[in-house]
Amino acid sequence: MPLSLRIWRFTDGRPGHEKQTAGLLQGFRERLPVHAGEDAELAVRDIALVDYADDWSALWRDPADAPDLLIGAGRRTHLPMARARWHLGSRAIVLMKPSLPSFCYDLALVPEHDSAWSERKVLRTLGMLGPSESGTKAPDRGVILLGGMNDHFHWQDAEIAEAVANIVQQSPDVHWQISDSPRSAEGLVGAVVAALAGAPNARVLRYTDNPPDWLTQALAKASQVWVSADSASMLYEALSSGGQVGVIELTSKRRRNKLLAGIDALRQQGRVGLSSAGSLLDQGLDPEPLQEHRRCAEWILARWFS
Repeated sequence: MPLSLRIWRFTDGRPGHEKQTAGLLQGFRERLPVHAGEDAELAVRDIALVDYADDWSALWRDPADAPDLLIGAGRRTHLPMARARWHLGSRAIVLMKPSLPSFCYDLALVPEHDSAWSERKVLRTLGMLGPSESGTKAPDRGVILLGGMNDHFHWQDAEIAEAVANIVQQSPDVHWQISDSPRSAEGLVGAVVAALAGAPNARVLRYTDNPPDWLTQALAKASQVWVSADSASMLYEALSSGGQVGVIELTSKRRRNKLLAGIDALRQQGRVGLSSAGSLLDQGLDPEPLQEHRRCAEWILARWFS
């Protein structure tokens, strides 16, 4: 009888968290046929927190409907998942640093740069999981992704705009799509537009105007991607796309900076370039895409469903 894997994905409405769980689900879709044969089935049900805020008991009234796995990213998903796990006996997987004791879940997928109280029930990942889309890389396509004010780095819109202009100028044969993000200040796009001074090979976008799948599709085609140092989620999503990836450097606010430590490790592995080192084409980078979503899915399938 072919394996039928049933998963409930708990969602809190935050796009970044939903991208992480979408990455793990993609890993299951890609690895389940390899692990259990082409007849294996994957059934996914989304559990939106907003729909059950008044009565979570509706989830466990029918134990016969219990899924094999519960997955969720974001602190708000942890307690509902723990309660469903207790009542249904399903295994629970939390993405990112867990907010509850380890007896409340079965596995935590935690990036290497994040601290954890204990390594028990923890599978370390190289950055955050996310979906990826394979595509033919166009040598004349590039993407620049910008964050904003944060706890780890000093941020000045004018400095970022100047760095973006330098990237565009040093690669005149590349058509650059430049986008801000939810943490960006209102004035960032204007500062970037002014610094570009009408450069014909650049187009500045506001994230609010981009369709939901814009980033995934843009990364699938881009041969070069630059990401500001504060944006860990976008950085690791870019690394999963298979293009050459660079980091727009920022000044750290303190000596111990987990994001900077992660960037340094990636730099030592030849996975990312730095804005102070010139064009990405001159930095000898390894464009092999990360496959963390597949690795994690395979780890889970091999240990729990073999």
